[in-house]
Amino acid sequence: LLAAAPRDDDIVRLQNLQAQKFPNREFRICDLLSEASWSDWMDFLVSRTVRRVLDAAPGDWSHYVRAPLLRLQYEHRQVRLKGMDCMVSGNIPMGAGLSSSSALVVAFAEAAVALNGLDVAMHDFVDLCGEGEWFVGSRGGKADHAAIRTGHLGRVSRIGFFPFRIEGAVSFPSELRVVIAHSGSAAVKSAGARDVFN
Repeated sequence: LLAAAPRDDDIVRLQNLQAQKFPNREFRICDLLSEASWSDWMDFLVSRTVRRVLDAAPGDWSHYVRAPLLRLQYEHRQVRLKGMDCMVSGNIPMGAGLSSSSALVVAFAEAAVALNGLDVAMHDFVDLCGEGEWFVGSRGGKADHAAIRTGHLGRVSRIGFFPFRIEGAVSFPSELRVVIAHSGSAAVKSAGARDVFN
């Protein structure tokens, strides 16, 4: 869950109901983009500026907030994105392979699009989220973001890529159940594990 109020500047203030696990954070959206000398998004991702930020706080939850905002700002250079004051809460377990990081990325991308009045087509939104999450260093795909953004309760969607498309949805069969069992293994993709994941 994300509650976000727009600001007049580009500062993002983050609070989480689980403050001991996810401490308060604050950053400016444009700080990193203006610091680095780079020619495209991938060049920016491997810059010393990004490496310095990630190395200073490996695996920090705020990186997953910064990721979509930076990617949106890069894509919409003609406008300066508004910052936001945010309160976050959730119960998706971290490192369990259930897309907790992608949920943060999609939630903050949605908030930024809404608060800034941006017109972003669905396929562009999914691309921006997937490429945005690359900021943290992992080079995952876009399927989690697409499922989170387009999913509907009680429905099974068929999503295609290359090009992105939604090929329809059907009701989830009432006689079936989805069972999620904790294996006890962590699927951590941040900090030192990202090289193995990539």
